[in-house]
Amino acid sequence: MDTEKFYKTLDVEKSASEADIKKAYRKLAVKHHPDKGGDPEKFKEITHAYEVLSDAEKRAKYDRFGEEGLEEGGGGGGDPSDIFDAFLEVVAAGAAAVAASARRPRTWCSR
Repeated sequence: MDTEKFYKTLDVEKSASEADIKKAYRKLAVKHHPDKGGDPEKFKEITHAYEVLSDAEKRAKYDRFGEEGLEEGGGGGGDPSDIFDAFLEVVAAGAAAVAASARRPRTWCSR
């Protein structure tokens, strides 16, 4: 499990601050941008590394589980209650939609 690849991609230490990561990304993005003659694949790697390391939650997962932890369901599983929370949100949204439609006055079109 590699938890240093993204840091190496951006050429920063694992303890780098958000500001340091942003600065490194901007420098590399300008250098490797396809519109400036850079390699599109290298630019994608740099951008992906920045997207992960600039997001505190993603960075924590990456630091703990590597890239595998960022994949759907990665990181040794999540909180089992998450699926129930998601289910309750869907049910609540559906109930709210039904209630809202019941409150709307009916209009009849006559021709």
